[in-house]
Order: sequence, then C-alpha cells, then structure tokens
Amino acid sequence: MSYHVKEIFYSLQGEGAHTGRPAVFCRFAGCNLWSGREQDRHKAICPFCDTQFRGTDGSGGGRFGTAAALADRIRTTWGGEPGSGVRPYVVCTGGEPLLQLDAPLIQALQARGCAVAVETNGTRLAPPGLDWICVSPKAGTNLVLRAGNELKLVYPQAGAPPQDFEHLAFDHFFLQPMDGPDRAANTEAGEIMGLLVSQGARALTFVRSRPGTERVAEIAREWLELRAPYFAGSVAAYRGGYLPEERRELEEMPEEELEELTRLYEEKGLSPELAAQVAKELHAHDALAAHAETELGIDPEDLTNPFHAALSSGLSFIVGSLLPLAAMLLAPTASKLYVTIVGVVAALSLTGYLSARWGGTPLVRSVLRNVVGGLLAMGVTYWIGRLIGTQLG
Repeated sequence: MSYHVKEIFYSLQGEGAHTGRPAVFCRFAGCNLWSGREQDRHKAICPFCDTQFRGTDGSGGGRFGTAAALADRIRTTWGGEPGSGVRPYVVCTGGEPLLQLDAPLIQALQARGCAVAVETNGTRLAPPGLDWICVSPKAGTNLVLRAGNELKLVYPQAGAPPQDFEHLAFDHFFLQPMDGPDRAANTEAGEIMGLLVSQGARALTFVRSRPGTERVAEIAREWLELRAPYFAGSVAAYRGGYLPEERRELEEMPEEELEELTRLYEEKGLSPELAAQVAKELHAHDALAAHAETELGIDPEDLTNPFHAALSSGLSFIVGSLLPLAAMLLAPTASKLYVTIVGVVAALSLTGYLSARWGGTPLVRSVLRNVVGGLLAMGVTYWIGRLIGTQLG
C-alpha cells in the first residue's frame, strides 16, 4: 500500500492528556467527513474544521510507496539514534488517518523504536498494535471506535452533547473549544466589503487562503442581506483562482482525485459501478475540466478573461464619453446644462449596456450602477462648482 501524507513535522503535543510531550506529527491526506474544499464546507459533517489536509505539499509531505519508506522519514524527523534518550512518539493525524494507517506501518514504526498514537474521528475501526488512541467524535456520524485512551470532543456541537459520550470506555475525557479559522479577521473583512458594496463600490478583497476567500464572501453576503438586500447577490468568491491548485493536485495525487470524482458522481445518484466508469472516462479525457465542473461548478473555458473585461470597459467608456462631449460642444448656451444632463444619462446607460454585453456581466445591474453612480458624481461636482463660483457658459 502507498501512503499520501500532507506533512510531517516535529512539535509539542498541544492538547489532551499528553499536552507538552514532544512528538512527530504525521498528517495523512484525505478525510471521510469533508473533501477539504471550501466550496464543500456547507456539506461537511464538521464545517468548523480548520485543518489543511488536501494534497501532499506540506513540510515533509509526499507519496510513500512502502511502510518502511514512510517510517524512515518519520524516524528521521525525530532525530537521534535509535535506542538513545526518550522513546520517539508519533502522532498519526489528518484529515482522517485511519483511511491509510494500517498494521504494517504501525509495525514498521515500532520496529524503529517509536510509540504510535492516532487522532481519529472514530468512524473507522483502528488496526491492532496502536500505543494510544484518541477519538474526536463528530455529530451526525456513526461512531464505531468506542473505546480507547482519550476522547476529545469539540464543543459545542449541535447534536453531540458531552453526556452522549461519558459512558464510553476511555481513560480520559476532554472538551476542546470550537473556533473557526481566522474568524475575527474574516468577519471584519466581510463586513467592510459589504459596506463598500452597499455604497456602490466595486470591492475586490484579497485574502491569503481559499477558505478565507469563501468565508469573507459569505460574511459580506450576510451583512448585505440585512442592510442592502439588493446588492447581496453581487458578492461571490472568484473560483477561477482554484484551477491552479486543482491542476497541481491532479499532478501530485491522481488516484485520490479519481476516487473523489467517483464519490461526487455517486452523490449525484449514480450507482458505484457507473460512477466509477464515468469518472474514469472523463478523467482520461480531460481531468481538469471534469473536476472543475463537478467539484467547483465552473467551466474552465467560460471564465471571464481579465484582459477582455478591461478592454470592454475601456471601449465602452470611450464610446459613452462621446455623447456628453457632443452635447457640451453643440448645444445652445441657454440649454447647455440640461442637454448635458440628458447626454450624460444616455452615455451612462450606453456605457453600462456595452460594458455588460462585452464583459459578460448582468445587464440591468451594470446599467443601474453606472447611471446612479454617475448622477451622484455629477451632482456632487456641480454643487462644488457652484460653491466656488464656477458656471457653465
């Protein structure tokens, strides 16, 4: 069996019965409760998860063809000579480590002098030989691993009160406070974005991670639903930026990506056999397109080209500026102001229309945004001119 590992690193155990104990953490890729993709978070059993477990691109991560190869890497990460000093302590975590952790790997680690622990969601039985079993149950799952050394419950979870687990055969029980990733920063960014959009701005928010992008957009939509419902539909995370990550994952872990595609087709109602056949054929034909459409809900060929959008905006504003310019040059002096206002409204409408048609954006929203914003700007500049004594004509 081959093993796919997100990262391997040396640190101190930060929680539970072994808090402060030195350990090598081996984070396996993949989980059976969530795909790890932010666009799937609403379907996750544990949507509060803040762990990055997709891919094999973390520190020390990679694909290991044998248990011996992975055990060697883990033992090297601990350092020191076998048999000297403190016994190496290895924590197998994830994702869900029991999707991959098996008896051969446990035996290989123990043969190198390591004590082997696992941190699992408890939905799969553990292989024999583990030195420590820590279970973190999640609401809505079938808990099959009902005995071990430590039970650590993320709290609060709707549908998973602590009293449901206190009778289980564990030596230690802990509550772990729940908190989402970058909650405060994302909330602030989302509210600021909502405020800007509600005031007519075209806001573009940059965040460091894909989960952050989705969360900021979600908070902004919630803010707008309460204060400016008309604009709520105008905020979305740009999923086209996910394609480079998807392409990299297809290169690094094609087998796991094929399994994930098969599972997605099963969720759509296909039988396991048909889902596997469809996924295999589409994966062979155009893997990136298949995953982009099924997982991300986008067509790689249909994404807005930024150069196209910039060119369409530039051309539409050039064309639109001709109308007010003609009005100011050709209209009689007595009616120049009113003719200019009419020309500006017509130009703003035309500019919004052309920009929407050429750039592929919603037509009505683009026209209204241009007209309202333009009239407000024109009104402000007009009254500034009145205040400082400048007049037309």
